[in-house]
Amino acid sequence: MRAPFLKAGGNKMLEVIYDYGLDYDSSLAAPLSEVPLWPYTFDYHHPHKCISDTCPTRSFPGIWEFPLNTYSTDDETGGTCVFLDQCVFPEDPEVVYDFLVYNFYRHYATNRAPFVMNFHVNWVTDDTKVAALDVFIDHILETYSDVWFVTMQQAMQWMRSPMTSDLAKSFEGWKCPRTRLPGCNIPRTCRVQLQEGSRKETRYLQACGKCPEMYPWLHNIRGTKEGKRVKDLVQKSTV
Repeated sequence: MRAPFLKAGGNKMLEVIYDYGLDYDSSLAAPLSEVPLWPYTFDYHHPHKCISDTCPTRSFPGIWEFPLNTYSTDDETGGTCVFLDQCVFPEDPEVVYDFLVYNFYRHYATNRAPFVMNFHVNWVTDDTKVAALDVFIDHILETYSDVWFVTMQQAMQWMRSPMTSDLAKSFEGWKCPRTRLPGCNIPRTCRVQLQEGSRKETRYLQACGKCPEMYPWLHNIRGTKEGKRVKDLVQKSTV
């Protein structure tokens, strides 16, 4: 989970994560430190200063946090940021590439904390950034046999069952099966209701499988008749 604009919701947000059975959050930005922070659990208090002042204060055992470590360089090229697209670079792929390598090596050469690459979609619509990212990925894969590009979920699986890099090559959680659900040439058109408060409207969607009972939307992502709103879960968890 990631809070919009990194505005964490404190204890209530963690209550929602807990109630929904989610495994981790990645909304808490961490100030620049001597060494990067590893992901941690909310069994105990977060190990860094809360930049947003809305960090949880209670214990939520078993829920992981992937903190947003601050990106920076010694010469301050690009500035400091927690999203790569927030740093300002010249239109030079080499400068962007050097920035990525520097920050990666800061993780690799110190405590090996996962190097999380946070950026918005505008990063991949910029030819300069894309060119730098492509070269960076190729460089890492060709140079480091003990580095993997994985999702946060996969990284968390390894932290729960850590193993050496040799064994990690066959780690079940990092395998990439290429099986996909079969598509369909002629999807069915579903006529379903969207319920928002007292307002109800008919909407249409296409699906290869069974039509949902309701239109999947913000407060009912599965499209079920008994879908609950997030705020209802928060109120229930605080009673």
